[in-house]
Amino acid sequence: MKLKALLGTLSVAALTTLSVANAADAVRVGIAPEPYLPFSTLTAANEWQGFEPDLLRSLCEEVKIECSFNAVAWDGLIPSLKENKLDLIVGAFSINEERQKIVDFSTPYIFEASVVIGMKSDSKQVAVKTDPNNAEGKVIDDANLSGMLLGTQAASVQSVYADTYLGEMTTKYYDTADNVVADLTAGRVDYALLPEAYVGPFLNTADGADYTVKAVVPSNAVLGNGIGMAVDKGNTELMGKLNAGLAALEASGKLTEITVKWFPVRK
Repeated sequence: MKLKALLGTLSVAALTTLSVANAADAVRVGIAPEPYLPFSTLTAANEWQGFEPDLLRSLCEEVKIECSFNAVAWDGLIPSLKENKLDLIVGAFSINEERQKIVDFSTPYIFEASVVIGMKSDSKQVAVKTDPNNAEGKVIDDANLSGMLLGTQAASVQSVYADTYLGEMTTKYYDTADNVVADLTAGRVDYALLPEAYVGPFLNTADGADYTVKAVVPSNAVLGNGIGMAVDKGNTELMGKLNAGLAALEASGKLTEITVKWFPVRK
């Protein structure tokens, strides 16, 4: 599913309040239960773990608001926000122009690269070329990859990037990054285009031992300007509190502490 189709995806699983508050006026936070570490995961014990759950708990405490965590499939987060089923959503959302048309983002709290990964034994070179839409920018050159199968997560900025720049490849779209990697290791796709923060832990596993980063994707507008949390358009009161809280967490060093906990230094 592409970003343009997000608003049309209005059939969403029932929300499940999992933690923090019972108050009627609690801020309803939507977060995807699909495993996506280091950003987030929901354990078998119904405990939220990861960078964004830790950040949210600190942020809600900082601005003195009660927050209830609600499990919603990732591609249902924006539709649920637009239907007023949620007040705030997180999901490693890259801040880009397409999403900014329909939601308001906080100040970014982390920046991440996107990478192309493939087998170490693959001799093909993944090069870069001048961006056809911006003479000063660079993009992945797929001329040497014609006909190869690329896996990426549907509705992500990486999927939009593939649609925009990687037309020589055949792109397959998956509901989760885990399923992208599952098909990569099973040989059903040749390459995967995913966030570097997700790829790093995979490459350190036994399943990832035969794979490597083939290219770091040059940043551009399609990939966005950092990651932030989102509220519905015009919710300036809540957004003001969130941005003030994020600034306070950065000033106190708490944001850095949480970031370092979940994101290893890139090697």
